[in-house]
Amino acid sequence: MIKLKDFQEIFIKSVQSGDNSLEGLIVPGGSLSKTEAVKVYSGDYYARLQDALGENYEAVWTVVGDDDFYSIGQEYIRKYPSELRDLTSYGEIFPDFLESLEIIDDYPFLRELALFEKEFWTIFHCERESFEVDWEKYLQDFSTLEFEFSKNLRIFKWNYRVNDIFQYRTTGFTDPDFDYDNPQSIMLYKGGANNTVKEITEENFLIIQELMNGKNLEEVIDTLDINLKEEDIQSTFSLLQQSRVFFPKKKNDEL
Repeated sequence: MIKLKDFQEIFIKSVQSGDNSLEGLIVPGGSLSKTEAVKVYSGDYYARLQDALGENYEAVWTVVGDDDFYSIGQEYIRKYPSELRDLTSYGEIFPDFLESLEIIDDYPFLRELALFEKEFWTIFHCERESFEVDWEKYLQDFSTLEFEFSKNLRIFKWNYRVNDIFQYRTTGFTDPDFDYDNPQSIMLYKGGANNTVKEITEENFLIIQELMNGKNLEEVIDTLDINLKEEDIQSTFSLLQQSRVFFPKKKNDEL
């Protein structure tokens, strides 16, 4: 008797290639022939992949509508079929695939939306990291500190209001005056059992980006080619401290 793992591999390859290698392993039910049974199983395979894309990219589905999402999904599935039994992460390169389609002309934010959606659910399924820090101990040397950040922290800067579009995924676009064509920057992290999304300024984004790249505050101020105000720096560190997503990196003499 063939092992389940071997059967699954043969099944997937048969569906992908369209050959009849599976027919010898199928015992059809009822009045179905072997060929008809294989067609049923193949249809179920594509349906499961389509469902997986719909679950992982619900916001994209909401934007483009049922018909276009189905067509896009079927094209993606045939180009990038899955050999995984666990389909929770299916569609890894779906955002880049979207950028290659003509529909991107109608929805120029679609790739960014898909990338954000992928990161959102990745973080949602991770464990929370929260750091308690006695910041008073570091006040004297604060401007020369380097920082470590939670692996669950992400920052985004877009030319469109991508997070607002993402929020419409469960309700549809209920605001007829909604204008997506405006810049938006956000911070995403795991806060408790759920994700937390905070809208931030462009200055906040640029400062955090440089800090995450390993620079200290003095280097950030010297590096950024913008006129940073004191309130920009204060609001950035206030955001980070309230979110508990970073802590001072130990210096060599502290190791």
